[in-house]
Amino acid sequence: MLKRLLLFIFIVITSLQVYSQENDYFLHTIERGQTVYSIALTYNVSIESIYNINPGSREGIKTGEVLKIPQKKKDSTIYHTIQPKETLYSVSKKYNTTGNKIIEMNPGLSTLTFAAGRTIRIPEGKSKQVEAPKETQIVDIQHKVEKGETLFSLSQKYKVYIDDILQRNENVRLNGLKKGQIIFIPTEVTKTSDKEKTLEDETNSLLNKQTIKKIDHINVALLLPFGTTGKNIENSQKGKIIEYYEGFLLAIEDLKKKGISINLFVYDTANGVREILQKPELKQANLIIGGTTEEQIKQISEFSHKEEIKYVIPFSSLTDVALTNPYVFQINTPQNYLYSKASLQFIKKYEKYRVIFINFSQDKNDKADFVSVLQTDLKQNNIRYETITYNGASITKDMKDELNGNEPTVFVPASGSRESLLKILAPLKTIITANSSVNVSLFGYPEWQTYSDCIKSLYPLNTSIYSVFYADTDSRIVKNFYNRYKQWYNKYPINSYPKYGLLGYDTGMYFLELINNYGILFESSLDKMQYNSLQMGFNFDRVSYWGGFINLNIYMVTFQPNNNILREES
Repeated sequence: MLKRLLLFIFIVITSLQVYSQENDYFLHTIERGQTVYSIALTYNVSIESIYNINPGSREGIKTGEVLKIPQKKKDSTIYHTIQPKETLYSVSKKYNTTGNKIIEMNPGLSTLTFAAGRTIRIPEGKSKQVEAPKETQIVDIQHKVEKGETLFSLSQKYKVYIDDILQRNENVRLNGLKKGQIIFIPTEVTKTSDKEKTLEDETNSLLNKQTIKKIDHINVALLLPFGTTGKNIENSQKGKIIEYYEGFLLAIEDLKKKGISINLFVYDTANGVREILQKPELKQANLIIGGTTEEQIKQISEFSHKEEIKYVIPFSSLTDVALTNPYVFQINTPQNYLYSKASLQFIKKYEKYRVIFINFSQDKNDKADFVSVLQTDLKQNNIRYETITYNGASITKDMKDELNGNEPTVFVPASGSRESLLKILAPLKTIITANSSVNVSLFGYPEWQTYSDCIKSLYPLNTSIYSVFYADTDSRIVKNFYNRYKQWYNKYPINSYPKYGLLGYDTGMYFLELINNYGILFESSLDKMQYNSLQMGFNFDRVSYWGGFINLNIYMVTFQPNNNILREES
């Protein structure tokens, strides 16, 4: 009787929690790379309102934790956290709407993404939760008892009373549970009519629809600041922008050789984009690429959202429009996502290593944000690390003291500057020269690939860097591109990071071939697209069911002691 009463109390409390969630707040499971700021923007609430009902979030949030998000009672959009066993049909009935309308509000929904714990938007209007009378029946579910399971855990899992399990399984009442035993769980299920079942099947099948709408001619609009009179871009950038355009043209040439028909419309945004967006032909575009300032990107995004045109942001990693525009593709990974992904790859590569961080003076630790993310992940994975502070007089001894025989050790500086790198290369070289048996590695940052006077010193230290962009200029495909570029434009690409000619080529090849292969609704086929990139890879992930896509692809580039370069994509 006591067990039954305790279970009843548990069920009542659970019901109250669900009620509170649906009326005052809903639940959001934190994903890697998310911040309180990005979450607030995604749900159109203030940061302070999240802090108010999640006091601990002021000190930071962790992947996998659940945040309460305030539900605006007067808001026209309702957010719903999918519950276990819910389907698209049951949610649509609950809010007196249709499956089609829910999918329109959540274009990222599919059979793979409709999962318990995820949050979806319910269409605006007079949607209300409705609970229709249910006719139920009791059916038995066979369950094989696993190690560690108890009557209480089974009662929670199947939401039944312990006494009901015992009444249905007399042997359990007499002898208790045993691993491997088959028992019957009496479960209440809702009876459905044939008509109701048909409606449910038809609604849930909407999640499987992947329409490929082929087009004969791809209309692509390129919006870049070519002019010299523009105030929004420095003259030093003009050459890079032109180079991006030239690389894009080479991609179009290669695609036309494959029989792909492309209409290219090019606009100079040096004086802004407002007038350009009013041009009638722009509404016929299948793809818009461009925007170099936050203001331009915001205006183009609003236009693309209104006209339902895919929009690629080629340069900026700082914009937030991908959080709310389902048509946006941001190819330069935002810093918070980049650091999170790089940290995961570090742990995968160095989980068996001693990890030693090198701090410089506080104002010199320009990678402090990345180091903070990495150290948090190391702690969560029970990987120890040590920290030393750079001292020119003793740094060689300090580094040597951290070595433990032949145990592999990786040093991670808290700065990515050329000055800081030079400060640690010499003592590390001294250490490995004095003792060739030591197993020392160095981990660093994207900008290291641009320090031409330091590159040779990276190989003996088995140095790895993470980067969104990396082009191996000794590879066949990059050499071929350089030769073609020289033939077309009588010059070689600018030695910059990233290399804009390669960026234009990669972007053009990837997206235009994607549209050709899978139509204008290509977002449902991103996982099918294979592209051998010159400088950057593409691995897009939708930030929410109603948001756009960001590129989560990064490279781990290792300068190996045998003078080879290994570029691993993830």
